[in-house]
Formats: sequence, C-alpha cells, structure tokens
Amino acid sequence: MPLAINAILETEWPEQIARDVAGSHAQRLLDIEALKTLKATYWRCWDTKDFEGWLSLFVDEATLLVDMSVVPEPGGMQQMLIEGKQRLRETVCVNNRYTVTVHQGHAPEFEFLSDTEATGIWPMEDIVERETLTLFGRGHYRETYRKVGGAWKFTS
Repeated sequence: MPLAINAILETEWPEQIARDVAGSHAQRLLDIEALKTLKATYWRCWDTKDFEGWLSLFVDEATLLVDMSVVPEPGGMQQMLIEGKQRLRETVCVNNRYTVTVHQGHAPEFEFLSDTEATGIWPMEDIVERETLTLFGRGHYRETYRKVGGAWKFTS
C-alpha cells in the first residue's frame, strides 16, 4: 500500500497542483488585464461623454467621492459623496456634459481581497476645461472593484 500512495504522490498530485497553481496565476493575470481595461474604458467613456457607457462600468450601489480640495473655490464644494448609479447620472454626468476632459493613468497597483473583490490605486493626470477654467490635475484614483457575472465593475 505505501508504494501505491508514493506512486500517486510522485506522478499525479504534483502535476495537478502545478496545473492548479498555474491556473490561479493565469487567472490573476487575466483579472489584472481586465481591471486595466475597465479603467481605460472608464476614461474613454468619460472623455468622449459616453455617460451610459461610463455608468455601465459601475455596480448599482456604487459610491463616488468627488474631492475638489486641491482647487479650493471660495464658498465652493470641497468634497461630495455620491451614492448609487442613478445619483451618479443625475449629478456627475449632468454637470459635466459640456466639460472637455483628457485623462491618462499610469502604473496601477492592485490588491486582490478575494477572487471577486479588489482594490486599486491609479496615478493619473488630467486636463479639465470648463467655460472659464482650465485645470491640469495630477493625483491618484483609489478604487474598489467587484467581479459580477464574470466582469469586473467599480464599487467605489
């Protein structure tokens, strides 16, 4: 009996373990590329004002923290928390339909909390042109993601 167990351990199990490990690493790489594509689509949709496409990248209960503290305006908003996809449509999309924007992101960092949840940090630069103001921004997007039905979506 010990000989049979040793034979199984030496031939079948290590190969299966290697396949499982390789498969999980390959899946992680696919997830990283999917998150990069998600963010690229986010910026393309935003910059081209495809707001329905942009909203499709979020889960229904998504939250978005808009932080304008880097550009303080007298009496102006510093931060605003927007909760839910419908509220995003009513505020962010409506208020930015005539804003001209260009976004670029670089060297993202991802942490996987599980097979279906992750966080990300994206260094970024953007140009935002409004009727009376042009901003040249730099900073970091801090995001959370959830895999829903096999596709990654933004949760915040």
